[in-house]
Amino acid sequence: VDYLTYQCVHSLDYEIRVLSVKTLRRFLEFVDDKLYTERILDRFLTNIETYKFSVISRKEIGLYYAVAELLPLLDLHDNYLNSIDFHELFKNIKFDYHRDHFHKGEEYIYLIYRLIELTDFAINDYEYDCLFDIIRQNNEHIEEKFILLASKLKDIPTKYSNKWIHYIKNKNIIAAKSIGYSPVISVELKNLMHIISNPNNFDAGIKTSLLDSISTYLKRGSYHDEDRVSSIERGILLDLLQNLDDYTITNQGDVGHFIREASISLIFQNLELFTTDETLKFEVEKRLVRLSCEIMDKGRLKALKLLLIINKWESYYLTYQNKQNLQLSSVKDASSLIESQNLSDVFHEENSLLTFNSISDYFSLILEIYRKEYLYQIKDAE
Repeated sequence: VDYLTYQCVHSLDYEIRVLSVKTLRRFLEFVDDKLYTERILDRFLTNIETYKFSVISRKEIGLYYAVAELLPLLDLHDNYLNSIDFHELFKNIKFDYHRDHFHKGEEYIYLIYRLIELTDFAINDYEYDCLFDIIRQNNEHIEEKFILLASKLKDIPTKYSNKWIHYIKNKNIIAAKSIGYSPVISVELKNLMHIISNPNNFDAGIKTSLLDSISTYLKRGSYHDEDRVSSIERGILLDLLQNLDDYTITNQGDVGHFIREASISLIFQNLELFTTDETLKFEVEKRLVRLSCEIMDKGRLKALKLLLIINKWESYYLTYQNKQNLQLSSVKDASSLIESQNLSDVFHEENSLLTFNSISDYFSLILEIYRKEYLYQIKDAE
């Protein structure tokens, strides 16, 4: 324990540092001695009071991360937790997103997340300012921790929710990716839709991230009940579908395909929301028919897969997969074999793609679906 506490937790190697803290936590969980854990935490907290990121030295590296990892081992109602003024840990700390190492910001965010999760800690203005300075540094570790924190930010002051939107408008990826995890999005949804639809402020990365955020917001459960379609403005859902028509071309090529694919994923993750209402379903379906014939392989395959799912036409694909070994008289005969062949799994996992032996096979299946499900219906209607 001493070796982990005095050496490994402060390692200059980020991976060793994180692994060491998690190992220390596993050991303390096994020992299950609250007083012993408190002594370890006291050691870290004393060092934090001494250094507080005042200089870039080995001694302060890992301290905030270690405390964040070990806090869940204590009883939430423990007098030890109640005796600490945690705001003192963050007092006077600043983050320079140009010069500071990412771990400083990551540790800061992670500890605040833990405090909100486990105690009645309320972020003050100084800490909010520091948090928003940290996310100006685009780093995957900072992004991961801020997304965790975002899920706990319920009563964020208006000036900081406005600042969040301001960051998104100014193309801050972390702000765009994280807002869907926060209750803030429920009051800022129209602002986000405006950003997405504004052609004068186009950025494929921001737009894709916002669509992912909105998808996360929709699938959290608030709208997955009997009133799910009426719970959210139909106009917003229709506006979201317009992103399936995004064919923006820049000097980087067809960047619109990122938007189209993100929109397909949004619908896949919220199928009930978009398919319970027949009008919405029709708007989705007619776009998927077009998208399934596109040049881009991934987008084309994702569109076809979603088209088959929303219409319960999975058996077409099963028939294709079994055509070398099975003699089926009709597509309907294949439906009973979906589960036995384990091919239905590909339809339940968003990231799994349909596979075809050739492009010719793919478009043969498309033509078969078009002929049987669309042309025949037109003929019957006549």
